[in-house]
Amino acid sequence: MLDETKRISPTTSLERDHQRRRQRRPCSIRTSLAASGIRGKGHIAGAERAAKETPHASRLTDHASVAALVANPDRVVDVPVNQIAALLASLASEQARLVAIQGVLMTRMLESQSAVANESVDHLLTAEEVAKALGVTRRWVQRRARRLPFARRLSEHAVRYSESGLKRWMGNRHMRAP
Repeated sequence: MLDETKRISPTTSLERDHQRRRQRRPCSIRTSLAASGIRGKGHIAGAERAAKETPHASRLTDHASVAALVANPDRVVDVPVNQIAALLASLASEQARLVAIQGVLMTRMLESQSAVANESVDHLLTAEEVAKALGVTRRWVQRRARRLPFARRLSEHAVRYSESGLKRWMGNRHMRAP
């Protein structure tokens, strides 16, 4: 019979050896480089600073996330090998979402540009129509035709006024559009 003190524990001897080795080796490459003072080919820029500033509890050892890696890309060396496949799947998912967002934004931008292009087929207004929209006399509009940015000179005596230009000008002056 086995003595009570010599019973086999639930952890095997392999697990105990693994735990001892883990306790002896540094937690990351940065800490080992910082502790040994190695420089040159194996030196990671700022290893000493990163080892001092990053507490052990905040290292990416158990649950690495895409957001944490985006926030601090230097921590990618701290990701455990068994989590790399899951992180790559998460990155692919995030990339698909970003591409979808990019598509929607691109569509909106192109639609707004086509709306601006449609405004290039602008209606030209007469002085009477502009005067009615602004609430002034026709003579007032004609006298200020050279200074109004939406006035279009067709010939020496023929002046018309851009409807979209008038709306923009009124918007800049905080006036109500017609």
